[in-house]
Amino acid sequence: ILAGIKTKPVLTVGESDRFLDQGGVINFVKKDERIRLEINLTAARNAKLKISSKLLNVADRVTGKAP
Repeated sequence: ILAGIKTKPVLTVGESDRFLDQGGVINFVKKDERIRLEINLTAARNAKLKISSKLLNVADRVTGKAP
Protein backbone atom coordinates (compact mmCIF):
# COMPACT_ATOMS: atom_id res chain seq x y z
CA ILE A 1 0.00 0.00 0.00
CA LEU A 2 2.76 2.47 0.96
CA ALA A 3 4.61 1.92 -2.32
CA GLY A 4 1.47 2.75 -4.30
CA ILE A 5 0.82 6.09 -2.59
CA LYS A 6 4.31 7.31 -1.72
CA THR A 7 4.24 10.23 -4.20
CA LYS A 8 0.61 11.14 -3.56
CA PRO A 9 -0.30 13.79 -0.95
CA VAL A 10 -1.35 11.28 1.71
CA LEU A 11 -0.26 11.42 5.34
CA THR A 12 0.52 7.84 6.33
CA VAL A 13 0.44 6.99 10.02
CA GLY A 14 1.35 3.65 11.54
CA GLU A 15 2.54 1.84 14.63
CA SER A 16 4.87 -0.92 13.49
CA ASP A 17 8.61 -1.35 14.01
CA ARG A 18 9.67 -0.74 10.40
CA PHE A 19 6.91 1.64 9.28
CA LEU A 20 9.26 4.57 8.61
CA ASP A 21 11.70 2.30 6.76
CA GLN A 22 8.84 1.16 4.54
CA GLY A 23 8.01 4.76 3.57
CA GLY A 24 5.51 5.82 6.24
CA VAL A 25 5.48 9.46 7.37
CA ILE A 26 4.52 9.28 11.06
CA ASN A 27 4.94 6.30 13.36
CA PHE A 28 3.68 5.91 16.92
CA VAL A 29 5.89 3.92 19.30
CA LYS A 30 5.54 3.08 22.98
CA LYS A 31 8.53 4.09 25.12
CA ASP A 32 8.59 4.22 28.91
CA GLU A 33 4.83 3.62 29.06
CA ARG A 34 4.18 6.68 26.83
CA ILE A 35 3.25 7.02 23.17
CA ARG A 36 5.97 8.79 21.16
CA LEU A 37 6.26 10.03 17.58
CA GLU A 38 8.76 9.19 14.88
CA ILE A 39 8.74 11.17 11.63
CA ASN A 40 10.19 10.40 8.21
CA LEU A 41 10.85 13.76 6.49
CA THR A 42 11.95 12.12 3.24
CA ALA A 43 8.60 10.36 2.94
CA ALA A 44 6.78 13.61 3.81
CA ARG A 45 8.70 15.50 1.09
CA ASN A 46 8.00 12.75 -1.46
CA ALA A 47 4.29 13.07 -0.66
CA LYS A 48 4.57 16.86 -0.95
CA LEU A 49 3.59 17.31 2.71
CA LYS A 50 5.01 19.85 5.14
CA ILE A 51 5.48 18.84 8.76
CA SER A 52 5.07 21.57 11.37
CA SER A 53 8.19 22.53 13.30
CA LYS A 54 6.13 22.14 16.49
CA LEU A 55 5.41 18.52 15.59
CA LEU A 56 9.07 17.93 14.73
CA ASN A 57 10.11 19.33 18.12
CA VAL A 58 8.03 16.80 20.06
CA ALA A 59 9.09 13.80 17.94
CA ASP A 60 11.45 11.30 19.54
CA ARG A 61 13.07 10.49 16.21
CA VAL A 62 13.19 12.37 12.90
CA THR A 63 14.73 10.72 9.85
CA GLY A 64 15.58 12.31 6.52
CA LYS A 65 16.67 15.66 7.92
CA ALA A 66 18.13 18.13 5.43
CA PRO A 67 21.94 18.36 5.67
